[in-house]
Amino acid sequence: MWRIAIAGLLFLPSLSFAQYYKCVQADGKIAFQDTPCAASATTKIIPTQESKDHSDPIKAATMIEAMAETLLRMEQWCQSNYNPAHTSIIEARTKWLERHEKLIIKAKQILAEKFNDEERRALAQASVTENDRIIASLEEAGGTKFKEWCTGIPPKTVSPEMNLNGKLVLVNTIKNYKLENADKPK
Repeated sequence: MWRIAIAGLLFLPSLSFAQYYKCVQADGKIAFQDTPCAASATTKIIPTQESKDHSDPIKAATMIEAMAETLLRMEQWCQSNYNPAHTSIIEARTKWLERHEKLIIKAKQILAEKFNDEERRALAQASVTENDRIIASLEEAGGTKFKEWCTGIPPKTVSPEMNLNGKLVLVNTIKNYKLENADKPK
């Protein structure tokens, strides 16, 4: 059960992850930025707490699952509370899921390998609880605020902070994780 407590702390109120890059150009100029370096530059990822979390396969997989679940819950909530945005949210969420399909599948496999059914239900409940907290704050803010929020979801899904494929540490952690049952015959 200790794993549930640790993993439950990962459900963050925002849908973003910070990652910083040190970019060294061919002419020696150095830039620090929150977007990946140009292909011509040498890249070094600056460790942050979030990038350290991304290097832990359980935390990384939990973050991916939490983000996917949050998008689903926000889609459902906006459908009920501001239906004009619903179609664009469905399209944006579908495209986000397609862009991250391999990471999502592998994250699910990691969590299935590391947690039993009861623990996975507890993780899911932690996500629901965090999403309920976000929703309650939107409802408290009133109609204008959640209309703005619902219409803001589609552009947010294509922003750098929502692009999991741009999180190099997270991607490498998930992709390079060796599942215990991967080589066993099915």
